Amino acid sequence: MNTVTKLLGVCAVAAGVSLATPVQAGPITLLDVRAFDGNLLVRNVGGPAGFNLFVNPLGGPATFSYTIPPNGFYRVFVTAIGEIVGETTVGGEYINRLAFTGHLSFSGTPATGLTAAFDGLVSPALTAFLNANGITVPSPAVGTITVGLVPGMVPGQIGLAVSGTGAFAPVETILLGLVGLDGQEDLSLGIKQLTITAEAIPEPAALALLGLGFAGLMALRRREAQA
Repeated sequence: MNTVTKLLGVCAVAAGVSLATPVQAGPITLLDVRAFDGNLLVRNVGGPAGFNLFVNPLGGPATFSYTIPPNGFYRVFVTAIGEIVGETTVGGEYINRLAFTGHLSFSGTPATGLTAAFDGLVSPALTAFLNANGITVPSPAVGTITVGLVPGMVPGQIGLAVSGTGAFAPVETILLGLVGLDGQEDLSLGIKQLTITAEAIPEPAALALLGLGFAGLMALRRREAQA
């Protein structure tokens, strides 16, 4: 067995170990919000560094829970039922369908300032849903989006800093349609349900190693058959 074949065999073993130890078994509920009503304040839309969202809860029987998973590659599914009302209204239902596939990472904590970043592909199902509602998503539907917790403008307010590129750039276009060209507005937010779940998938590097390993094992088998 030559050195290259041995190395490819090691790659197969390494990739097998990586694939055999998933980040977390089963779907992870990243966020679950039910029966939430509030005011959504939009600021700095169209600015060079992204925009800000500030949420004022209006009380009621709302429930809220979240989980911060390990950084890694995921398929992200979304159920969204509700509407945002401004100069126009955006709303509808997107029920437990694939939304994104790619790398999801987190840094910080909710207490010190949590930031979530996604880099990957918008699913054809979500692309079609958005296009059908007059929201044009670029092709190919890939991009990055970063959402960070920031201090609210007043006590009790939830603040978010959002920036996106590629397929996520239309988020600002959507908001401009809601808030007008001045880039800021106070909107009415009604969420019946917003549930975001994620399923871990093998990292591309592990899949590449596995492919190399299989090639090495096949080469070894051919050598043994010829011997």
